[in-house]
Amino acid sequence: MRTFLTVNGLPIYNLSTGKRVGHVCDINISNGKIKGLIVKRGAFFKQSCFLDIKDVSFFGQDGIMIENEEAF
Repeated sequence: MRTFLTVNGLPIYNLSTGKRVGHVCDINISNGKIKGLIVKRGAFFKQSCFLDIKDVSFFGQDGIMIENEEAF
């Protein structure tokens, strides 16, 4: 089981390119279930985006992998 502290700040990578696309800054919970992740994207002007939990391909110890950057 993962807690928010283990996921907070983890980088998110595109599975096909290996490019870092952002990092987790919060989680979205509704009715006791995780619905998605709030992700900070961008280098200078960071914007928060919602990533549906269904679009996450893999949770790893060092990062999170997604199939498609267009999932945001």
